[in-house]
This record gives sequence, structure tokens and C-alpha cells, in this order.
Amino acid sequence: MSTIGIIGVTGYVGSHVAEEALARGHEVIGVTPNRPRETPAGVELLVGSFADPALREDLFARADSVLVAVRAGRQPLLLDSLEDLLKAAKEHGTRLGFMGGAASLLMSPGGIRVLDRPGFPEAMRPEAEAHVEVLKALHNDTSGADWFYISPAIGFGPSTPGERTGHYRTDTDVAVTDSEGKSFISGADLAVAFVDEIEVPRHHRQRFSVGY
Repeated sequence: MSTIGIIGVTGYVGSHVAEEALARGHEVIGVTPNRPRETPAGVELLVGSFADPALREDLFARADSVLVAVRAGRQPLLLDSLEDLLKAAKEHGTRLGFMGGAASLLMSPGGIRVLDRPGFPEAMRPEAEAHVEVLKALHNDTSGADWFYISPAIGFGPSTPGERTGHYRTDTDVAVTDSEGKSFISGADLAVAFVDEIEVPRHHRQRFSVGY
């Protein structure tokens, strides 16, 4: 078993991944900007910012893999710390995973992005575009760090939590849809995909999408 660091451990994605990882026998070190009222069971907490060099060094020195599950457009900006995260991952041989958005996925092979389809919510655009920039920077990275980036199905989120089935399908830059054209993945099954990728790495320095 390994030690998994989760930046954003108290969030929707981070908490699901922590639960899945602990259930499989992994150790979890969670990073959160503020101490929660209740510490997640089984999680060692580091309270502070991922932009703090001392916290980052402590985390990467002890974790075999680190998941970054924070909003890209919220302060501190993920893009501003991306080079430091990649450098720490390379120095310590730590695998680095990113929870991305669905907005940059293509609706179909060769089609338009989710972000560009008519009716895309304007309130979501700043966060979506921030994640587009993060993914672009990852593709341009020259550090040699081993990273992966997961984009969920279009219907993913806390308003549609779903249940754990243990099953999912993957694609590359195209949103995963089912036989009825629906694009969905539960929080629990997205966590299954994350921990599966950590246990058996299949995607190196690339993005992949997850859905049913």
C-alpha cells in the first residue's frame, strides 16, 4: 500500500478519494486551508496552503502520489503554483494527479468543446477557463514529472452524487457518454478511477476522461 496526499481533502472530490483510498488500505495525508470541525476519519491533516513551500515539501517528501483537487480559479491560483508542484513531484519521484473539469472535453471526436456549446453557463466560465490554462501548462511542462489529469463526465458534481458501482469507462479528450447520450459519473466512482490510476498507472503525462 502507498501514501496518497490529497490537496483539497475536505472537498467533494477529495473526500471521496480519501474514503476510497482508505478502504483499500492506503494511508492518506490531506491538505486543507482551514481546520475542519471534524477531522476526516483516518486522514492525517496538514492545515495550510499548497502554495506554502514548507507544507509542500513535507507533503511531497512523504507521499507516493499527490492528488490536486482544488478549484483552479480560486486563490491561491493553481496555475501560479503549478511549476512548484511539478518541481516537487519530480524531485521526490511523486506521482501527481489533477482533478480537472469537463468543460475542455470535446462533445464528440473532432467536435466542439463542452465550453463552447450553446447555453454553457456563464457563471461557470471563469473556473472552466482557469482549468483550460492549467491543462495547457501541463502539456507544455518540461520538468519530466509524472502527472495525469482526469476530466469527469459532463453531469458530474455534488448536485448529482450517484452511487458507487465500481465501474466506469474512459476516453482521452472526449466526454464519455452512455448509450442514451448521457454523460455522468458519481463522486464515488470518480474516486474509484483515481485510486485505480494510482495503483496501476496507465496514463502518463496525459489527460483522460471518465464516465459511465
